[in-house]
Amino acid sequence: MTAQKVEVGIIFQEMLDTATAAAYLEKNKVPIATALRVLTGSRRKKAGAR
Repeated sequence: MTAQKVEVGIIFQEMLDTATAAAYLEKNKVPIATALRVLTGSRRKKAGAR
């Protein structure tokens, strides 16, 4: 379930802004460390994006 929330957060960040994505992740109780990693771009690159 957290993975789905993270995906929505990424979409919010891309379509709206980082503040909206952060608020969504916080409201949905995604751990702060995970939210920071996702929103700062520290997540692993998707396969094939080399």
